[in-house]
Amino acid sequence: MQSWLKILQQLEPISQSKKLHEQIYAMLRKAPDFTPDTADQFKEEQELLGKILLAYSDFQRQPKYGHEDFGDMFGEYLVESEQLIERAGQFFTPVNVVKMMAEMILDPKEGDEAQYISDPAAGCGRYMLKTAEIYHKKTGSYNFLFHNVDIDFRMYVYCTMNAILHAIPSVNIWGNSLSLEFWEGMVVFAPMGLPVQWHYLDKDAVQIFVPKFEARGQQTFSKVRQQMPRIISKEQAPMKAITLFDALK
Repeated sequence: MQSWLKILQQLEPISQSKKLHEQIYAMLRKAPDFTPDTADQFKEEQELLGKILLAYSDFQRQPKYGHEDFGDMFGEYLVESEQLIERAGQFFTPVNVVKMMAEMILDPKEGDEAQYISDPAAGCGRYMLKTAEIYHKKTGSYNFLFHNVDIDFRMYVYCTMNAILHAIPSVNIWGNSLSLEFWEGMVVFAPMGLPVQWHYLDKDAVQIFVPKFEARGQQTFSKVRQQMPRIISKEQAPMKAITLFDALK
């Protein structure tokens, strides 16, 4: 068995009632309160994050997944462990197809206006990952905000974690894109010179980030960007320069 898969499966044994996505979610909700003075209160979260990073490091080296720097480890984990709900039509678009589509659509250049990109059935965030890969290779920066929505709570959590692993600016929402019901979300971003950060959005706060498309299907990114600092400062504690990631260094 591959090392990365074994690590994740050990985090989610059959005998344990708390699933991997539930452990990650609890960590994500608690981690923003981390400070050097409270480090002893985060030993479990540090251990979990350390194992996830170790698994991802091994995943990136696997020939089977193309030595991907922007690979979907959590999506592959769900496939390998047969956790997709296929009877309900839950299937992931193959990574090579996602990459081809992203390359056909995106051609970013330095100096372009920031883009707001939405995936209404995001899964674990494969389109987000491949978008980030293209921007990284062509411009060296993430000049976009990615908006992910999925009705499956597991996908919402894993998508958020994928965004955090790569510091991808994104709004990740647990909701139903068809009925336009949105229950909560997490904003992921990396302020200049600071570690990656994430902030929880409750049901009221998340409405600010739900796309309101204009007649031509274009989203005005500037309006969303203007709302981000306001809603984060209103709903969350001030950002900290020290995060749970720093405790592992």
